[in-house]
Amino acid sequence: MRVLLRSLRRGTTSSSSAAPTSSHQVEAEGGAVASPPVFRNSSPSVRRTGSSLRLLASKEGRSGVTLLGSKWKSYYFSAWRWLPWLVLICLWSYIGFHMQTRWVGWELESEEMVKLETINDQSSRTSLTSTASSSSSLDSNNSEAVANEDLSGVVVGAGHEEKLSFKTSRGGRLVGPFDGIIERQVPGLLPRQRSRMCKREGLFPEFVKGKNIIVVFHELSMTGAPLAMLELASEMVRCGGKVSAVVLNKKGGLYKELLSRGVFVLRDKFSFSWKTAAKADLVIAGSAACNTWIGQYLHFNKKGSERLIWWVMENRREYFDRAKLLLGKARALVFLSETQEQLWRNWASQEALSLPSIFVHHFWPIGNKEDKESLKAERNRLDLRNKVRREMGLDSTDFLVVALSSINPGKGQLMLIQAALMVEEGIEDEGLEGLKILLGSVGSKSNKPAYLERIYGLLDRHPRLANMVLWTPATVHVSPLYAAADAYVMNAQGIGETFGRVTIEAMAFGLPVLGTDAGGTKEILESNVTGVLHPVGKVGIPVLARHLRWLLDHPDLGIQMGERGRERVSKMFREGPMYDKLARIFIDCVREQGG
Repeated sequence: MRVLLRSLRRGTTSSSSAAPTSSHQVEAEGGAVASPPVFRNSSPSVRRTGSSLRLLASKEGRSGVTLLGSKWKSYYFSAWRWLPWLVLICLWSYIGFHMQTRWVGWELESEEMVKLETINDQSSRTSLTSTASSSSSLDSNNSEAVANEDLSGVVVGAGHEEKLSFKTSRGGRLVGPFDGIIERQVPGLLPRQRSRMCKREGLFPEFVKGKNIIVVFHELSMTGAPLAMLELASEMVRCGGKVSAVVLNKKGGLYKELLSRGVFVLRDKFSFSWKTAAKADLVIAGSAACNTWIGQYLHFNKKGSERLIWWVMENRREYFDRAKLLLGKARALVFLSETQEQLWRNWASQEALSLPSIFVHHFWPIGNKEDKESLKAERNRLDLRNKVRREMGLDSTDFLVVALSSINPGKGQLMLIQAALMVEEGIEDEGLEGLKILLGSVGSKSNKPAYLERIYGLLDRHPRLANMVLWTPATVHVSPLYAAADAYVMNAQGIGETFGRVTIEAMAFGLPVLGTDAGGTKEILESNVTGVLHPVGKVGIPVLARHLRWLLDHPDLGIQMGERGRERVSKMFREGPMYDKLARIFIDCVREQGG
């Protein structure tokens, strides 16, 4: 453009010097300033040149705009072309992350099973190669040693579940597990067999429907506290609640049970769980061992205590010491028995601690059945009993005593076997073979291997006693075991059982219960009516032996005790009233905060 203008300027200068206008005279030498040249409009060359300039300028302008527009359109359409791919990538990332949170539990369980198999092999080799010196150290003073043992210090072991290999030459026989197909042959006897449909009547369904509820599990072992929270969460889901679980320790056998019952397991126990809990209508912590999570949650959410219910299911001082600084932060505390509640009150008084609202709730609901359904269930129970006893290798003359709990000093299995030894010494040879003792739960996280070795030592020295003992793995399918039994023993030591979930289950199956006169057991049993009580410690061993012998000699009276126990359970632990009472606690907690 500039080149063209310069060429036109030179051509114009030469034209003007050759033919200047008459009105403007140019002085050649006079010193006057010459007038600027004036172009004639009539000049054809000038008209063409001006037209060319205008045409060129307009073309350049249009080409610049066209070039800018084409570049913008190209950039715009190329950017939008990637948008569907970006949306698709984000969608797949979200789906993958969501599925990962659901699979992580199974991956953890698989890793744990590999570790457990390694530990099992080592444990089995150790037990088979143990020397006679370890057995000889367990002499007749076992009963006194166990009785004088500090049971308040019994805690969960190394964090692995041992699965021991039993042989008939040592420790008795391993029977079971009996799967859910067999268990479902007795419908409606326990909460685990109830229909997944909720009864849409009462306070509990009205409160739960549409609520967002968080349930905190301290572990997933098949023991009292996790099983109770599992049943509560399952019933909430059935009644229309949205239930999410915070699991502090995923070791145990209840992870798949949670998922199968519609309970969503949160992906972590830290910030994500705190944020989710802060939006919930109610937060229920299911153990005193949840104290660490509760402290972290309340630090994150200053108002989190307003809708926090802390369900305390332990009765040992060490758990109180863990949780004592946070007990006053909860909206309400729930205990399982009057004995446990009074115990915790005394401890708090000693520490000059103030406690929030306290409720006592015996929670283990038993389904309600009409007479016609009860008769059908009774027939099914008898069929199940015969089938399971055949698989156990028992006949009609065998008297099976069951004790289902984790194997540790606090549960008193060694004392039970010592009582059976006293029965053996007082019975003629032909009568001994009728007594059988079934112990569980093999593989429980709370089992104490050292305590198991003490039991082995006693059985090794008394082979005939070992022939009386059966073992069964930890399982949620317990109906076959109760159906096969003739009596149940709750031999909790120390301050006794917190409540006694298995005691309620055994009574629901019509079994007479031989229990210690301590803890929640004495609140559940009516002595000499639904069962008999014996003292804790070494003084209780001969008393328990007499009770076992009495049941062997009077099986009909034991059956009558079991029937009265079943009636008592149906009155005290009926499903509807129990859940309604629990709903009142929840409603009071939420209502006080304007919920």
